Amino acid sequence: MNPAVAYRPSEPHRFRRTVRFAALKRAARRQLAITAQDVREFLMAYCACFLAVSTFIA
Repeated sequence: MNPAVAYRPSEPHRFRRTVRFAALKRAARRQLAITAQDVREFLMAYCACFLAVSTFIA
């Protein structure tokens, strides 16, 4: 049997590696999505800090 063609159970098939990598990329992209709620919370915190600093300086 040719060693280059022999089945190696320790290594996943090339197609399975590709599918797994695509699924990981999709999951990472889903976690990085910025929602309207995220923007709203950021702006509320930014305005609160701006008002606190402005009050402290004045």
